[in-house]
Amino acid sequence: INAEYGGDMAEFTCKVSGGRAPYKVEMKRGDLVILTWSSNVNSGDNKGDGTCTGAYEKTCKGKVSVVYGHEGTVTCTGYNTVKDDKTMTDSSTMELTVTRETFVEITGDFFPIRGDSITLTCVQHQKPLTFDKTAAVVWYRDGEVVI
Repeated sequence: INAEYGGDMAEFTCKVSGGRAPYKVEMKRGDLVILTWSSNVNSGDNKGDGTCTGAYEKTCKGKVSVVYGHEGTVTCTGYNTVKDDKTMTDSSTMELTVTRETFVEITGDFFPIRGDSITLTCVQHQKPLTFDKTAAVVWYRDGEVVI
């Protein structure tokens, strides 16, 4: 399984092949179905935002939103019929961790008057939402450390 991220969406690519063409491919994140493809178009199995192309090697691409809190295991399972019409499956997994970008926001209004003081507030936004108490905040002015 490969993943490409852009904005709040991720596209997962899964290749399924075997001695015979796979008749079904499923991509899931936990219980959430990202994509189900079936060679039987009348089965009602085809679901999700994605496609599968190819004959003996199916290349399937499925899209899913990935926002804060959407961690989990992405699984791609291929189904194939073998001798005596037995179904064989094989799967591959990928761990998905969604993190927020860490950014710092500084606020404070200041009109310089000699001898006045200023109060600036520094807020760090990160995941997890609890602040890392070992982290240090260093203030700079014109590239020089001031505190």
